[in-house]
Amino acid sequence: GDEPVLLRPGGIAQDALARVLGRAPRAGGAGMPRASGTLASHYAPRTPARLVAPEALAGEVENRRAGGMRLAVLARTVVRPEGFDGPWLTAPADAAGYAHELYAALRTLDAAQADAIAIEAVPGTGEWQAVGDRLARASRGEDDDRD
Repeated sequence: GDEPVLLRPGGIAQDALARVLGRAPRAGGAGMPRASGTLASHYAPRTPARLVAPEALAGEVENRRAGGMRLAVLARTVVRPEGFDGPWLTAPADAAGYAHELYAALRTLDAAQADAIAIEAVPGTGEWQAVGDRLARASRGEDDDRD
């Protein structure tokens, strides 16, 4: 029928779905059935996590270190700063590889007993949409200081 297709971001980019469906799916909302993957906190580690823009990650690491915090980092393109001795994981540069390793990386960093986790933000392009959605959930919306 002509009813809208309601989806949360997943492994297939919305533009690819639109080509097959003939129209763009729209994100699910309040009327969607409740499922664990749609809950805001489903992907959240116990350790407070924050999304940080790639160009701000080195500064975030230095600021947290200067403040006496033990920081764990999930990076994608940023190289570990010299002298940083906390847990640092480098995720795959491609969206599919990143998605495949994301939860294991978050579990590893969560177990590192750090005060906080800094996660390098991923691109906002279609292929990264699902990963971005999971990262927003993992960081409980504490992604940046844009407001």
